[in-house]
Amino acid sequence: MKSVWSVAVFAHNEADTIARCLDAIRSDDPEVEIRIEVLVNGTRDNTMAIVGAYDAGPNRTVTGHDIQLGDKSNAWNLFTHEFAGEADIYFYTDGDCWIEPGSLDAVAAAMRDNSVINAVSTMPLAGRSKERWRASLLANQELTGNLYALTPAFVRRLRDGAVRLPVGMIGDDSLMGALCHWDLKPFGEWRDELVLPCEAAGFHFQPLSVFSLDDLRQQFRRMIRYSIRWWQLRMLDAIFREEGIAGMPAHVDILYRRKCSMCKARRDPTWFMWDVLAIRRMRRAALQA
Repeated sequence: MKSVWSVAVFAHNEADTIARCLDAIRSDDPEVEIRIEVLVNGTRDNTMAIVGAYDAGPNRTVTGHDIQLGDKSNAWNLFTHEFAGEADIYFYTDGDCWIEPGSLDAVAAAMRDNSVINAVSTMPLAGRSKERWRASLLANQELTGNLYALTPAFVRRLRDGAVRLPVGMIGDDSLMGALCHWDLKPFGEWRDELVLPCEAAGFHFQPLSVFSLDDLRQQFRRMIRYSIRWWQLRMLDAIFREEGIAGMPAHVDILYRRKCSMCKARRDPTWFMWDVLAIRRMRRAALQA
């Protein structure tokens, strides 16, 4: 009987990288069936057309989903609760990454050998800070949204409990990693062993260049998003402490409306400017909600 792996690929304007991403989603095991769901969200380029014309070959299927809202957390919810179906492993990866050969098999082996875990994390194989990033992932059992996997038992519990990420949540991987460690009981016991780092599995991506004006603009936007992510998680922590997982809002605008008053720009000079810009954006969203 074949093992079924369901793979979410999150793609927002990824026409330049999506074919390479899909090419890398493979297994060395001929008894594995890989079902790839490409969540093409809020895209203005021809990513969807490339996905539609892609030849998956044997033991793989590729299905594109044209989602109007450009939001990864919304796409995550759709995959987990509607598109993924029943599978033996659930992988989550980004359309601007490509997976190191053998990584999916290594994750599957790690999952088979550890029956208590909720998730498996993987390692970065690109970028100037990859060694520092890798050390943090190993030390803290963190998930990175570039590539991680959830067990079928954990996905079943997410579905049974109707656990969905707030639409507009930027730190989807940080939030999911925390929920895995808490075993879906926020601020209960934090169990390191529930997220297993797999050093034999990793992913590549194209680093930004300081010599590219487009990349510098992208990095500027990314820094604001990093700050928004930091504050979103802290606002959500406050709600978890008060109400538990049942209090998780459906949309970040609700989060902002309830908790944005707690946000004050950090005095750390590295983050002060980005916090000012991020908090201004979140307060504007709260007023418009």
